[in-house]
Amino acid sequence: MSHQPFVIVVILARCALALSSPTLREVRYVVKSTYDELYEDGKAAYAKENWLEAINFFESAIADYKVEKAGMSTCYVECHGKLSGRAVSASSNETELIRSLAAHAQCAEACKRRTLGLRGPISDTVRQRFDAAYPYFYLQYAYFQVGNASDAAAAALTYLLFNPTDEDMFKNMKIYRSLPELEGKAILPVMEPSALVLFSRATTSYRNESYETSIITMRLALDEFFRDFFVCRSNCDSLAGEGAGDENDSVAGGRSFLALLTELYRRQLTCRLYCWINVGAGHGTYHPLDVIPEGFNYIQFSHNKVNNTEAAVQAAVDYLRLKPHNEIMKSNLVYYQSIGMKTDEFTASEQVAQVADQVAADRSLLRKLMQSV
Repeated sequence: MSHQPFVIVVILARCALALSSPTLREVRYVVKSTYDELYEDGKAAYAKENWLEAINFFESAIADYKVEKAGMSTCYVECHGKLSGRAVSASSNETELIRSLAAHAQCAEACKRRTLGLRGPISDTVRQRFDAAYPYFYLQYAYFQVGNASDAAAAALTYLLFNPTDEDMFKNMKIYRSLPELEGKAILPVMEPSALVLFSRATTSYRNESYETSIITMRLALDEFFRDFFVCRSNCDSLAGEGAGDENDSVAGGRSFLALLTELYRRQLTCRLYCWINVGAGHGTYHPLDVIPEGFNYIQFSHNKVNNTEAAVQAAVDYLRLKPHNEIMKSNLVYYQSIGMKTDEFTASEQVAQVADQVAADRSLLRKLMQSV
């Protein structure tokens, strides 16, 4: 297959590589490593145009990432159960917030070691790239270079689902769809952001006036969003546990133990706050921070359409717990009051209140830590 007219050169230029005919080499055995190491090995092989080797490394990295994510999901459930009595809010004092961070870090790291074994720390940048399906950015071109157009197209589509504003990859997808060997064939992603898929199906049902279906599907989407949020936080908590080290080591290295703890907690909190953005990333229509509130917005309208006013008010209250300054939703509550609903008797659901309190508490403590530096 000739690659001369293929506009993937636009993306390739971003990797500072030149096109050449692929040389297929024997792929060496990949020693068991964590996904950040495999990812770097994959990029190195990619830069050398060792396409099969790069594919092997990237696929192994993705597999290890999925293993870690499943393990951290288990740890979230375990630590959430153990520490449910230590809930904090933005109004909690600094000592309570620090103790909560330390307890979650200790629990998450102990569970991670027991579930996944000893693993080196993985940088925030690498973890965020995997959350955004970035390995598929490389895989789609490597697959194409070895003549595997179907896997190339699937990888490109997977990357686009998580990065819908990447215009260069859109160009690649158009070319993949035009290839003779893919004509008339369905192109399916390797993996999908399941919460976003459910969100999309719920909005489609709403547009088709299938309001009951929309409500059920959106509830499933929100459950998935919240699960992803808490698993992400568990991952962040394990970062602090990994880096705590020993007090004598930190002092010997020229840093006070207090300075070390401050830096660890800053990383932990920054990572946690990124989770709230990460769970909604990749939608394309809404800002990541607006995706979950918009889910409650659709639920509110759908309940209103089927004359379930009480449930509509509850959804509106949940929305405002996450976005308390939204004037449009406030006006909706005024409308519900005008038809006899006592909206002040409604409170946010337990899950929504928990998320809102945790995000607010993390922001509050991070501000205090930054001011103390």
